[in-house]
Amino acid sequence: GEGLRRHAVFDALDVHFRSEGRRGWREWPAKYHDPDGKAVRHFAKEQAHSLVDEYVDDGFSGELLARPALDRLRDDAKKKTFEGVLIYSPDRLARDLVYQGVVLNELKRADIKPIFLSLPSADDGPFGRLQLNILGSFAEFEKALILERTRRGRLHKAGRGVVVGGQALY
Repeated sequence: GEGLRRHAVFDALDVHFRSEGRRGWREWPAKYHDPDGKAVRHFAKEQAHSLVDEYVDDGFSGELLARPALDRLRDDAKKKTFEGVLIYSPDRLARDLVYQGVVLNELKRADIKPIFLSLPSADDGPFGRLQLNILGSFAEFEKALILERTRRGRLHKAGRGVVVGGQALY
C-alpha cells in the first residue's frame, strides 16, 4: 500500500544521499524533506523498480534455513535476479542468529540490499549491524521461550492425564 511505497522511497533516498556522505534525512536538501513534494515524486519516478517475486514461507518456521521460498530467494540472489529485497523484520527472515547472518551475507556478496520494513533506520554501518544482531538474538531467544513453554504445558497436561498431541493419524 501507500505506507510501503513511502517507506521504499525513503530508503531509496537514504541510500542515495548516504552515498554522498549525508547521514540521516536532516542532512538531505530541504526539497526532499516533504514526502509528497515535487522533488521526491521526481526521484521516485526516476528510481522506480518493479516487483520481481514474493518469497513467502507459509507454514515453515524461521528456525529452519532450508525453506522452499527462502531457498528460492537465495538462488535468485545468486543469479542477481533483483537489486533489493523487502523483509518485514529480522525475525521473519530467521529465528536463528547464525542463519540470519548466512542469508544477509549472501545478499551482501550479491550486492543486494535487504530493506527491513520494521527498521527504517537500519544501515550497513556498525550501529545498523548491531541493531540487526540484537533483534536476531531476541528472535532466537523468543523461539526458545515458545518451545520451552510449549514443552512444559504438554508435560503439565500429561501429568493431569490429558492426551497431548495433534490430530490422530487415522
